[in-house]
Amino acid sequence: MSPTLTIRSYIFAIFLAILSAYRIDELLDIEFNKVGESPHWDVRTQSLYMVNRCPAKLIRYDYKTNKFHQCRFNVKAQTAAFVIPIEDEPKKFAVGIDKKVAVVQWDGRSRTCRVKGYLFEVESGQNSNINSGKCDPIGRLFVGTERKMNHIGDMFKKQASHIFKYDECGKIEVIENVRIANGLAWDVNLSKMYHIDSAEFNIKVYNYDMKSGKVCDPEITFDFVQYGKPLPYGMTIDTDGNLYVAT
Repeated sequence: MSPTLTIRSYIFAIFLAILSAYRIDELLDIEFNKVGESPHWDVRTQSLYMVNRCPAKLIRYDYKTNKFHQCRFNVKAQTAAFVIPIEDEPKKFAVGIDKKVAVVQWDGRSRTCRVKGYLFEVESGQNSNINSGKCDPIGRLFVGTERKMNHIGDMFKKQASHIFKYDECGKIEVIENVRIANGLAWDVNLSKMYHIDSAEFNIKVYNYDMKSGKVCDPEITFDFVQYGKPLPYGMTIDTDGNLYVAT
């Protein structure tokens, strides 16, 4: 093991010890959330938005009232991957639905939300779905895909999924040969992008050009194999540069 990985492992062990001192409360029961993904905290409304993967639903937790609200889409939707509020457009969200990124209108209370249009589609004609999505600090949307799986063992087969970037110039592919595209995060200095490929059991860090959105020079920054291969999934980052990973 390299000295760098040894130091990272030591820091990770300390971090886990610190986290164990915090109390975790369950907020959402199975009635609302069977496969919850992509939590997004909206400061403006003091709400936590998320999706239920399948059946596809949007969910909102109102922090002020301590109540949950959920809705189904007014179009056929098998899976939902992420939800992100659209800036300066109240009650509108970018939502990953099956293979498309939709613009969805929802008042946060109604039992049905309306798809107003679509931004783009990924991997048309291929046996895949959108699996993750997040915006960088200046609002570019990054979307990752995964191949559809018949059973759990399929995730460890060599896949050909991708990460796409979407901005005012349209959609382009930025990372190829991904197996299962999952967690994304950017550091506070806006120079690094972190990405989880779940089937590789690691976190990669890329050099990131905030001006152009270019991603390059991948390097493994944390390897879960040495910890018994817990499956890394979602990820976020704090202002001190600490990564928080769901497994």
